[in-house]
Amino acid sequence: MTLEIRKTSTFSPRYPVIDVHTHAFKNPRRFTEIAGHYSGLRDFPVFGSGSVEDADRTRLEAGVVKRVIKNLAAKPTSVPAANDFAIEIHRRFAQLIACGTIHAGFSGNEGEIDRLAEAGVRGISMDSSWQ
Repeated sequence: MTLEIRKTSTFSPRYPVIDVHTHAFKNPRRFTEIAGHYSGLRDFPVFGSGSVEDADRTRLEAGVVKRVIKNLAAKPTSVPAANDFAIEIHRRFAQLIACGTIHAGFSGNEGEIDRLAEAGVRGISMDSSWQ
């Protein structure tokens, strides 16, 4: 499946805007799978490639001052890798607010929360559908 990626235009809002729900993907193939599924269900356009760099670029183009990146772990074993990604985002992108994640089926949640806090990540994101 080929996705059509729309470009956004530069916008300058009158008040500071914070986007509180964005996902970014380390693996572009995963983004393509998910975006293809949801855009097919809801017939909506996809902006960008799903990368952190595109999340930051579209944030700037939309006039958004901060953007919260929500990381999720669909399975317990994915928690450490998702949190590694959150820490990487936190270190590389000052205007993006990275959230780590925990999973009800993961036995090391307390250690992951400590690790995130020590790295400066101050938020946790979970999805009640599978976490």
